[in-house]
Amino acid sequence: AVVSTQSTGRLPLPDDSEREIIRDPVGTARCLIEQSDILVETRPAEHVMAELLDVAGLLRTRWELLTKYRVWEKSGRVGVEPVFWDEDRSCERSARFALAPCQLVNNTLSHAIGMILRRVTPTQRKDLQALPDWKELTLLKNVGIHGEEAMEQEALRLVFQIAADYADQFLDLVRNTTLNRYQQQTPSALLEALVVDLPRSLKFRHPDIYTDLPFPYLRNYSSLVKAELQLLTVPAILQNRAAAYHHSSLADLLNSSPILREALMLAPTCPEVKHFISAFPELFGYRDLAEKTVTFVGAGFPLTGIVLHILTGANINLVDYSVTAVESAKKFLSLTERLGITGQGAIKVILADALDVVYLPTSKLPGSIKRHDGRTCPDTCPMNPKMGSKMIVPTDILDIASAICPETTGRLVEENGCLVPAIRKRNVRGVSEVIYERFNLKEGGHFRVVGEVTPPQNVLSGATPVHLITDLTAPHNVNSCQLFLNTDNFGSKWKYLESILDQPGMCQLRKAVGDIAKWDKRVKEFYSIDKPAKSW
Repeated sequence: AVVSTQSTGRLPLPDDSEREIIRDPVGTARCLIEQSDILVETRPAEHVMAELLDVAGLLRTRWELLTKYRVWEKSGRVGVEPVFWDEDRSCERSARFALAPCQLVNNTLSHAIGMILRRVTPTQRKDLQALPDWKELTLLKNVGIHGEEAMEQEALRLVFQIAADYADQFLDLVRNTTLNRYQQQTPSALLEALVVDLPRSLKFRHPDIYTDLPFPYLRNYSSLVKAELQLLTVPAILQNRAAAYHHSSLADLLNSSPILREALMLAPTCPEVKHFISAFPELFGYRDLAEKTVTFVGAGFPLTGIVLHILTGANINLVDYSVTAVESAKKFLSLTERLGITGQGAIKVILADALDVVYLPTSKLPGSIKRHDGRTCPDTCPMNPKMGSKMIVPTDILDIASAICPETTGRLVEENGCLVPAIRKRNVRGVSEVIYERFNLKEGGHFRVVGEVTPPQNVLSGATPVHLITDLTAPHNVNSCQLFLNTDNFGSKWKYLESILDQPGMCQLRKAVGDIAKWDKRVKEFYSIDKPAKSW
C-alpha cells in the first residue's frame, strides 16, 4: 500500500542523529568562509585570467622538460637523458623530477591554489569561465596533476629513507612521536606521526641528509574523506532536495514509512531484517561499511583509502597502472600494518589499468571467478564476452579520483563499473575546474546523481546547485564529490518492498507493522526510475 503522510512528530532513533543532510548550505557556507582565511576576489575576470595565465607560464619550461623525459623513456631511453639544473639542490637532475617539489613548483602551485580558493560571486565565476582564455589553462591542469603526484612520491621517499636509516628503531620512533605529540596511539594519530611529524622533525634536525619534503596536506585529506562519507551514511532518499521523493529529515522518512523504523528496531535480533537493511542503503544509509569493499581507481599515496579504512573498517582495493605507484603503495602499507594503523590484508593494491578491470559487487561474485590474480573470466561469468579478458575486482562502492579524465570516468561508469551499486566521483566545480577537468554524468545511463559534498566557495559562487548539497567540505579543499546511484534494479527493489512482509524470515516485522506494508508515495517515487541493464 502507498500512503501519503509527512508527519515528523517522532524523533529518529538516537544513534541516527548524524544521518541527515546539511540544513542551511548557504548560511553554513558563509560562516565557514568568514571563519577561515579565504580571500575575497574583487578584481575583474580579465585581471584574474591574466594572472592565472602568468602563473601557468612560470612552469611551462618544467612541463616541457617532463614531456621530453617521457618521450625519451618511451623510446627505450635512446640518446641523452633530458636534464635540468635544480637551483634548490645546486645540482643537475633528471627531467623526471622537473615538477618535483622545489621552491619554484611549490610557490607557483600554492599561488594557483590560493587563487582558485578565493571567494567569488556567481557573476565573477560566470565571467571568468566565459573568457576565451579559459580553455588555454590546460597547462595548469597538467602541471597541477603531475605536481601533486611528484609531491606524493617525494613524501613517500622521505618516509622510506627514514625507515631504512632507523630500521631497528623506526616503529618505536613513530610510536614515541605519536605519544609525545598526541598523548595517545590511535590509528589516526599514528598515521599523522608517520607521514608528517616524524619526517618533519628529522628533516629539521638533519636537512643535509633528508632533502625531500614531508607531505603537507594530510589533514586536508582527512577532513575531505569525512565529508565524503556523508554521501554513504545519509540515506540517498534524503539527499536531493529538488526531487519528488525527497524527505525533509530522517524523522520524516521513518514516520511516513514506519516499517523502516520497525526494521531498525528489530535488526539487532533478526538476521533477515538486518540483511534487508544492508541491501537497501538508499533507505537506511550504509550501516555496515566494515563488511563492504571499496575500490579506489588510483593508488599513488593511498591516504584516502587508509583514512576511510580507519573511519569505517571497510576493506579497500587500490587499482593503479603504474608499477612505481603500486610498489610504493605496497611498501607504505607494510608500514601501516606493522604499526596497527591498518588491518592485516585489509587494503590490497592491484596493478592494472582501470579499464582492464570489471568491478563486481561482492554479493554477485561467481564462486569460480579468480579475484584480481590476473586470470581471465570463465564462461560462467555473467559478462558479455568482450569483457571476458578483464580482471575481476570485488567492489561494493567504486571511488574515482579527480585526476581521472572524463573519458575514462565515463567508461568506468557505463561499462566496467555498471554493476556496482554506488560510485563516488571526486569532481570539481566553478573556478576549481582550472586545476582538474570536470566530469558530467550523462542522463539515461545506469546511474543518477543523488547528492554532493562541496567546498563552501562553490555554494556562494553558485557553482554547485544548492538542492544537491548533502554536506560541505573544508574551505581549503578544491574538490567536490558526487554520489552516483545505480538504478538498474530499482524496479525489482520496489517489488520486493511491496511484498516484504511475505518474504521468508519477516514474521517479526509483520507482527510489528501489521499485514500490509504501508509505504509513503515518495518511496515509490524514488524507485520509479527503472532502466533495464544495458548490454555492453
